[in-house]
Formats: sequence, structure tokens, C-alpha cells
Amino acid sequence: MDALKTAGDLLEGSGWVAALVQAGIASAGTADSFLRAAHVARTRHAHQVTAATLSILQHHAYEEYSRAADKDEHLSFKEWCQNRTKVCPQFHYWSLVLELEVSILTFVRSLREADFDMYLDTLWELLPWFFALDHTHYARWIPVHLRDMMSLHRTHPDVLEELRAGMFTVQKTNRTFSSIATDQAHEQNNACIKGDGGAVGLLDNPNALQRWMVAGREVARVIGEFEMAQVHHHDNKVQTLHHDQTESIQKSFDKDVRSLVSVFEELGNPFLEETTDILVLDTKEVASPSVGRWGRRL
Repeated sequence: MDALKTAGDLLEGSGWVAALVQAGIASAGTADSFLRAAHVARTRHAHQVTAATLSILQHHAYEEYSRAADKDEHLSFKEWCQNRTKVCPQFHYWSLVLELEVSILTFVRSLREADFDMYLDTLWELLPWFFALDHTHYARWIPVHLRDMMSLHRTHPDVLEELRAGMFTVQKTNRTFSSIATDQAHEQNNACIKGDGGAVGLLDNPNALQRWMVAGREVARVIGEFEMAQVHHHDNKVQTLHHDQTESIQKSFDKDVRSLVSVFEELGNPFLEETTDILVLDTKEVASPSVGRWGRRL
């Protein structure tokens, strides 16, 4: 969640919220809540749509460059991006946004696929962002966590083997791409035990709290098995596809991306700007000079 908040810090005041509203992806209040990651799933979806949009816009800009460039001086896509980053702050800013969003989505993928090596690689990629955007606790403790994980091959090779087998996540269903982090699984179990009444009264009653601490996990397991048995009873065909792998959701995602691309191009493709300033997407106001410090830090 904090990585999504970091992306929100980077995008605040950029005109991103207004673009999402204009594209019909979210209402004004909901889009503004994406900056604080108030709802993780919706915020992640907004960044998925934005990352796809920025990638498309970047390639559109490169196609325009390719049509105008001489064959002898034609640069590869990577070289072109590096050159544009050096001369155009607007290009640099939105390239950083795309880079951060891809890193966040790759981190989510590492958990969903229980890929421990990918998990460590993406944490290394995300680490500088926590420093640059002043997320103190994560900047302080992620390096410690990474150092511990990187030394496992010497200190606890058997633990490393289990982690690489996916034991740092929990798989609660037969669906693909659906592993979740262990702390998220604990939170779901806690919610299952607490029920609709929440924890009010539970923490004030020592006996109830002790029963919950001792038997909570087993009660959650029994309830989960009962629910799965009911699902299998009514539907003999066990679903193994991820819940997003449906035609309706894929069409909805494609519609959102096309709509946001259209809005960005209407406001002005940020990867085609030649200005030496960073501009707000919708108002074209010049951003505060302090915004440039993110690029310098990274």
C-alpha cells in the first residue's frame, strides 16, 4: 500500500486526477483518493490503466520521431528515451511515473506468482523512491530487510530454499495468479473471526481475546473449508483462472486505457512537449521548481 501512496505523492498536482475524471475512470472524489491509496484495488487499477496509457503515448511519440528522423541518425527507442530525458523535464517526469508504476505492478506480480527472486529485485527498485519521497519508515527498514534476505544463502540456506518455493505467500484458492502476502492472509483471517461486530469488546475481554489468539486460525480454516465445500457443491467445475481473466473485465480495461489515451492526447502528449518546464496536464501551469528535486534525487 505504501508504494501506491508513494506513486500518489509523485503524481500529486500533475493533473493526473483531472485526466482520470475526464476519461470517466472515476469520479472526482474517488480519483482524488487514489493519491492516498484509500482503496487498494481501485488505486492499483488506476495505475495499471495509467501505466498502459503512458507506454502507448511514449511509443506514439517515438513513432513521430521515427517518421521525421534521417535514417543515418535514427536512434533506437532506448537511446531516444535517454536523450529526451536529458533535454525535456516533462518527458523525464512522466517517464519516472511510468517507471514507478511498472515497479509497483511487478512487485504485485512477484506476490501473486510467489516468485521470491522477483520480490527482492522489485524491492531494490522501489527502495530509492521511499528515500526520494520521504517515506521514512520504509526507507529505514527495507534496507535492513533486504540485507537479511540477501544473506540467507550463508546464514539459513534451508529457509531460502523454502522462500524460493513460494512459502513467503499464501495460496487460498486454486486460481492462478492469486497468492497473497502472509500479512494480508492474517488480516483476512482476523476479519473472518471478528465478524460484523469488529474487535469492539474482544480486546476488553481477556478470556475472549485468549480464545481468539489460540483458536482463531483454526476457526478461520474451518469456515474457509466450509465455504469452499459449498462452492464445489453448487459448481462441480472448479475455477482456476484469475477473476480478472474474463472477457467483460478485459473489455472494460481496454475501454479505460483507450479513454485515458484520448484524454492525454487531447490535453497534449507529455512525451511530445519541448518545454524546459514541467507543466500540469490540464491547466498547463508551470509546476513549482521544488518538483524538480524528485528527478535530481532519482
